[in-house]
Amino acid sequence: MVLGHGDMAVSNAIGSNVFDILVCLGLPWFIDTAMVNPGKEVKVLSKGKKLSYNIFVLFHLQEQIIHVVKFISKQADLMKAM
Repeated sequence: MVLGHGDMAVSNAIGSNVFDILVCLGLPWFIDTAMVNPGKEVKVLSKGKKLSYNIFVLFHLQEQIIHVVKFISKQADLMKAM
């Protein structure tokens, strides 16, 4: 087991998810609205409570991941000091 690379693993996981959401969902939507059907309105059907709950869970999960990475980092520093 390699210690000290937890931040890289979390960055990789979060970065790849951000890329997937922004590029893999955004690019086809952009192409459709800008090139295929320019000027057409895009309706987003979403229930407000469900969306706000999902956003809350996402931020809470991110916060928990940061706390776990900090804890593991402190434990690794203690192990190196021994």
